[in-house]
Amino acid sequence: MQPVEPKVPCLTILSHPDSQRVGERAVLWSDPEREGEALLARQVLAFAHPTPGPAKTLDDPYVSRRPIRFTAARFGGIRVDCSESGTRVVANGDWIPEDRVFLGVEVERGVVLVLAERLALLLHNLDSRHQERLPGFGLVGESPRIEAVRREVQRLASTSEPALLRGATGSGKKAVARAIHAAGDRQDLPYLTVKMIEPASIAPARDLVAQVSGGTLVLDAADKTPPDLQQELLTAIEDAGAQGNGVRLLASTSDSGRRSLDTSAGPLMDRLSRDVVDVPSLEKMRDDVARLTFHFLRQELAKVDALHRLKNPGVYAPPWFPVRLVARLVAYEWPRNVSQLQRVTRFLAKEHYEKDHVGIGSDVDLLLEGTAESSGPWEWPEEATKDSAVHREPEEISEIELLTALRNHRWQAEPTAVELGITPEALFSMIEQFSERTRRHKPGRR
Repeated sequence: MQPVEPKVPCLTILSHPDSQRVGERAVLWSDPEREGEALLARQVLAFAHPTPGPAKTLDDPYVSRRPIRFTAARFGGIRVDCSESGTRVVANGDWIPEDRVFLGVEVERGVVLVLAERLALLLHNLDSRHQERLPGFGLVGESPRIEAVRREVQRLASTSEPALLRGATGSGKKAVARAIHAAGDRQDLPYLTVKMIEPASIAPARDLVAQVSGGTLVLDAADKTPPDLQQELLTAIEDAGAQGNGVRLLASTSDSGRRSLDTSAGPLMDRLSRDVVDVPSLEKMRDDVARLTFHFLRQELAKVDALHRLKNPGVYAPPWFPVRLVARLVAYEWPRNVSQLQRVTRFLAKEHYEKDHVGIGSDVDLLLEGTAESSGPWEWPEEATKDSAVHREPEEISEIELLTALRNHRWQAEPTAVELGITPEALFSMIEQFSERTRRHKPGRR
């Protein structure tokens, strides 16, 4: 049985008016064996990036000077006490009027705290053991799991042995393979990725090895490779090595490919299974979601000369990328992992870079569901949205719900009707009926 890793509670900035501060973190107490306490206020508790640099408090005027109190609870839980603070705190979508205890499993998964509708933090655990700082290797993130991947990249870069990268769809196996190649002594030699899903369209094994010419050959979906082609590849690689033109072999497989390692799936898979690196899913790196989000946003905004959208808007304006949207993205499960997050942020940047802020509102769920079902470019399914919206009777909708929806959409008829699930014609009829009742019950003038 492996020893349990000692962990300490931590707060990581998910959203801040100054987007450069996203990813900074603060350890609440450093001794996991003792019950601790920490205070968070406008000028209390300093945050810093994991890389060496200055530590700063939140320093936002919307955060109260009176503290939010964090104290250790039983079995790894944490009590969040807001009774002294003037800051409104919403945790995982629920307002905390006084205090609340989060169980150890909730803290382990990560609790999203939204402060004053202005900032977002993640309350989570962090490995307390000191680890040597590694190069980034082109991988974005600072979570313990991505640091573990970097250690594997460093180890594999110094060898020429075959290795298998295993992880869920979209988890970033291609980026890890590229990092291994770039960090090793073959970085200036060819790098070739071959998709093994359609073996009939693949060039002969000797031609593939010849194309690499001493560089790195990556087999995507390696568990789909027929046994006879596996043997041909191994033979071609061994022959190239005998001629002093050795090829580095890397391969990737999805989580479903675990079965391929437990059965006789051919000589290549048997060879690769001797060194397996597990690439974690995004759900297990929740504190990296915001880091990745703003990384992808910067990439897309730079293409259209709109990086100014991520600048600090000042005290009296909301940030271009809303804090509630960041909180929603961090709380999402990401079935297609990093690749899905990249598609979502790319879409948001392209659709809203000319606007004052990303005003996606409740449609974020439609965007997330759409990108989860498809790995390609995604567009709003407008016709499907309109058809599926007509599913409620006007009698089901109260006046309060009607007014709330109208205010949310600034009295625009079509988006209000979509939210309520009725036709625009039915919406106009409801407004007329409501107005008539209001006039009828209005007191007369004296």
